[in-house]
Order: sequence, then structure tokens, then C-alpha cells
Amino acid sequence: MPDDMLEEAITVSKKALEEHDFESEGVQIAQIVKQHMDEKFQPYWHVFLGKSFGCHAVHERNRFVYFCFE
Repeated sequence: MPDDMLEEAITVSKKALEEHDFESEGVQIAQIVKQHMDEKFQPYWHVFLGKSFGCHAVHERNRFVYFCFE
């Protein structure tokens, strides 16, 4: 993932997590991040948010990022 996209994804995710409760508003947090990334970098972004889950995703080269906040 290009550095500008990565920085944007982290920034918008961090802000959404600071402004919303993870446990009760997790879906809204994912929607905020997805909508922002779709508008700034073109659709179609997929946002997965959780504490423990598995995922298998097919993606374009250099268009996937996984990160966590603790």
C-alpha cells in the first residue's frame, strides 16, 4: 500500500476509535473508515474491525494493510 494511503488509513481509524466506543459502535467505526477511504481513494474499500477473527481476502497488489491499536 502506498505510504499516503497507509498514513490516511491509520489517521482516520485512530480518530474514529478515539471518538466512538469500540464495543458498542464498532460497525459505525468501520463505516466511517470505509466511507472516508472510498471518497478519498476511490471505492471499493473493505474494513474489518475486531479483537479476534480470521480473514481471507483477495486484493490488488500493494493494496492491503493490517494494523492494530493497543
